[in-house]
Amino acid sequence: MNRFHPWTLRLALPVALLLVACSKPAPPPEPAMPAPVADAASAAMASTAPQAADVPSADDLAVTTRVKTAFQGDSSLKALDIQVMATKGDVRLSGQVDKPEQKDRAVELARSLEGVHSIHDEVTVKP
Repeated sequence: MNRFHPWTLRLALPVALLLVACSKPAPPPEPAMPAPVADAASAAMASTAPQAADVPSADDLAVTTRVKTAFQGDSSLKALDIQVMATKGDVRLSGQVDKPEQKDRAVELARSLEGVHSIHDEVTVKP
């Protein structure tokens, strides 16, 4: 009589269980619920329209341009890379300068310009 080797059953059982477990289909994913939208055109516009906070106003652009132009017209500042960003008249200056006098001059010049209400000075002096 032909008998199975003891290791055959020990290997066959886990393999059989593994095959049975793998043969079950995965449960279907739950569908995502889209937000209610009036029509497709409204949905397309809502997803691509810039937010009001993302778009600078014409006044902010004018103030930023005015400050950058003044920096380019100043012999001590025109070669420096000072970033300017205006929001509702609040001007943020950032970047690095070589001397403390250049930092002071940038703040002084920006503060003197029309449309500038306050200065946020984040300019640093290189060590």
